Amino acid sequence: MKKMHIIAVLILATLMLASCSRKPKNLIKDEAMTALLTDAYLLEGFYAVERGMDSVITDPVIIATYDSLFSKHGVTREQFDESMAYYMRHSDKYATIHKKVVENLDKKVQEL
Repeated sequence: MKKMHIIAVLILATLMLASCSRKPKNLIKDEAMTALLTDAYLLEGFYAVERGMDSVITDPVIIATYDSLFSKHGVTREQFDESMAYYMRHSDKYATIHKKVVENLDKKVQEL
């Protein structure tokens, strides 16, 4: 009986680990995630300057602004959250996206 219990736990653990590495059904593609994060970092910079570093993300204005940002990019908050969780688990992919975001921000600074 104990052996069956151990086998069941191992199977469950294997299934859980496998599900963690799966791509979300509505994964935001790399290029789209790069554009979205570029805009999100600009938004964060704006709020850091306007309200100071102590701005609270629960502020209704900030939440509404993020909702507009997601709408602009054609994604939902849930889709963004799932995609971020996926990319954070795949740090090599996230590093590539983040590098492109930094390049985009550098170009915007040079344009100013």
